[in-house]
Amino acid sequence: MKFIELTQPSNDKILINPMLISALEDRTSPNQYDAQTSVHMMGGNYWRVLETVDTVKKLISESERITTTTWETGPK
Repeated sequence: MKFIELTQPSNDKILINPMLISALEDRTSPNQYDAQTSVHMMGGNYWRVLETVDTVKKLISESERITTTTWETGPK
Protein backbone atom coordinates (compact mmCIF):
# COMPACT_ATOMS: atom_id res chain seq x y z
CA MET A 1 0.00 0.00 0.00
CA LYS A 2 1.32 3.43 -0.93
CA PHE A 3 0.81 6.50 1.23
CA ILE A 4 1.55 10.19 0.84
CA GLU A 5 2.63 12.26 3.84
CA LEU A 6 0.83 15.55 4.42
CA THR A 7 1.05 18.17 7.18
CA GLN A 8 -1.87 19.40 9.26
CA PRO A 9 -1.92 23.04 10.51
CA SER A 10 -0.84 21.70 13.93
CA ASN A 11 2.33 20.40 12.16
CA ASP A 12 1.23 16.82 12.80
CA LYS A 13 2.04 14.52 9.89
CA ILE A 14 -0.65 12.28 8.42
CA LEU A 15 -0.28 9.42 5.97
CA ILE A 16 -3.05 9.15 3.39
CA ASN A 17 -3.71 6.41 0.85
CA PRO A 18 -4.05 8.49 -2.34
CA MET A 19 -6.40 5.92 -3.89
CA LEU A 20 -9.03 6.93 -1.31
CA ILE A 21 -8.96 10.67 -2.15
CA SER A 22 -12.18 11.77 -3.83
CA ALA A 23 -11.56 15.55 -4.12
CA LEU A 24 -9.07 18.33 -3.38
CA GLU A 25 -10.44 21.72 -2.34
CA ASP A 26 -8.28 24.84 -2.60
CA ARG A 27 -8.48 26.83 0.63
CA THR A 28 -5.89 29.45 -0.27
CA SER A 29 -5.14 31.73 2.66
CA PRO A 30 -2.68 34.61 2.91
CA ASN A 31 -1.47 33.06 6.18
CA GLN A 32 1.03 30.29 5.39
CA TYR A 33 0.16 28.56 8.67
CA ASP A 34 -3.51 28.07 7.72
CA ALA A 35 -4.72 24.99 5.87
CA GLN A 36 -4.17 25.47 2.15
CA THR A 37 -6.08 22.39 0.97
CA SER A 38 -8.98 20.22 2.11
CA VAL A 39 -8.39 16.61 1.11
CA HIS A 40 -11.77 14.85 0.86
CA MET A 41 -11.78 11.09 1.26
CA MET A 42 -14.19 8.42 0.11
CA GLY A 43 -16.67 7.90 2.91
CA GLY A 44 -17.01 11.61 3.68
CA ASN A 45 -13.99 12.30 5.90
CA TYR A 46 -11.64 15.14 5.07
CA TRP A 47 -8.31 16.53 6.22
CA ARG A 48 -7.11 20.11 6.11
CA VAL A 49 -3.44 20.27 5.21
CA LEU A 50 -0.74 22.91 4.70
CA GLU A 51 0.31 21.64 1.26
CA THR A 52 -1.22 23.31 -1.81
CA VAL A 53 -3.46 21.44 -4.25
CA ASP A 54 -0.57 21.37 -6.77
CA THR A 55 1.79 19.87 -4.18
CA VAL A 56 -0.75 17.20 -3.20
CA LYS A 57 -1.30 16.35 -6.89
CA LYS A 58 2.47 16.06 -7.38
CA LEU A 59 2.78 13.71 -4.38
CA ILE A 60 -0.07 11.57 -5.74
CA SER A 61 1.61 11.41 -9.15
CA GLU A 62 4.95 10.45 -7.58
CA SER A 63 3.29 7.71 -5.51
CA GLU A 64 1.82 6.19 -8.68
CA ARG A 65 5.32 5.69 -10.15
CA ILE A 66 6.38 3.45 -7.27
CA THR A 67 6.10 -0.22 -8.12
CA THR A 68 6.21 -3.21 -5.87
CA THR A 69 8.24 -6.23 -6.92
CA THR A 70 6.78 -9.49 -5.73
CA TRP A 71 7.99 -13.05 -6.03
CA GLU A 72 5.65 -13.48 -9.00
CA THR A 73 6.76 -10.34 -10.89
CA GLY A 74 10.41 -10.19 -9.81
CA PRO A 75 13.48 -11.31 -11.76
CA LYS A 76 13.52 -14.90 -12.96
